[in-house]
Amino acid sequence: MKKMWLPIITTIIVAIIIVLIILKKTNHLYFNNLDTYKVYKVEDRKDISGKGIVFPEHVKVYKINKNIGEYIRPQIKDFRKVKKGTPLIYYDTNSSNRPNLVDNINNVKEDLNRDYQNVAKHNSSSYQKQISNDYQRLFKAQQKLNQHDNLSSKDIYAAFNGEVKISNSISGKNGDEILKLVSTKSVIKMRASQYIVNKIKKGSNVNFKLDSDSENVKGKVQSIDNLPINMKKERYYKNYEPKYMITISDLNHGVRAGFTGKVTIPYNMIEIPQNSIINKNYVFIVNKDNYVQKRRVKIVKIKNKLIAKKGLKLGDRVIEKPKRSLQEGQQINIK
Repeated sequence: MKKMWLPIITTIIVAIIIVLIILKKTNHLYFNNLDTYKVYKVEDRKDISGKGIVFPEHVKVYKINKNIGEYIRPQIKDFRKVKKGTPLIYYDTNSSNRPNLVDNINNVKEDLNRDYQNVAKHNSSSYQKQISNDYQRLFKAQQKLNQHDNLSSKDIYAAFNGEVKISNSISGKNGDEILKLVSTKSVIKMRASQYIVNKIKKGSNVNFKLDSDSENVKGKVQSIDNLPINMKKERYYKNYEPKYMITISDLNHGVRAGFTGKVTIPYNMIEIPQNSIINKNYVFIVNKDNYVQKRRVKIVKIKNKLIAKKGLKLGDRVIEKPKRSLQEGQQINIK
């Protein structure tokens, strides 16, 4: 009977030893009095990618504006490139309201001259009050003229560097399209989901590979829309997935509008847990032998996330919730 139990007991003892060894190696069993901490491992993140389409940075439509005057014709030939501030359209401003606004200013100035003459003869409070009132009239009259000129200039002068596209049908009616000004600069637009948009920041570097060839274009993230482009009644559906528009500018060379390609945004930001920060700019990391090292990091906050711009690298193990008693050089256990 004893011989029968001996192999069984031996097998159980060997199994217990093996289990203890495994638990020890996987840091689930400790034969020491060291403190135990949970760590966050800095891992590599996949680049953000998506489909991009090239658009002109700006497109402005110029229409006939009777408030400026009588429309005559465009000043620039079709397909000509112009610089910002170039006059694009001829108007006969004599038929506009501008001469009346100028006359009104001149009339108020004449009233002011008479006011000063009266004050010189009879320095009374009533004449002084009249001067004050006339200066207010002059200010308002000049303000109206400035507003008229500012509005007129927007419908006459080039708002940016671009190429002119003259309309084929101009009937001369108020509001008719005269021409389009298409920006010579291009931008790339990409739709992004809610899971991607939080990982992108303004100014991030971007690579754009054209579908038509192997050409690569470089740029930077210019803007990220705050509102989703599909925010309509869809938001009430169970499967609603918001999409945000990302605009990429500062392209290193020109690309024809309408071209498509793959957008790649390197995701080189290192996220760290908020409970790992000590003294505002430090974290504790653990080396391969579980010894603690103190590391200074440069931290920025992006959309409720802490990003370590400097001080950490891939593979570093950052200690979460370090105790105040934790010191550099101390050995710990890892959960």
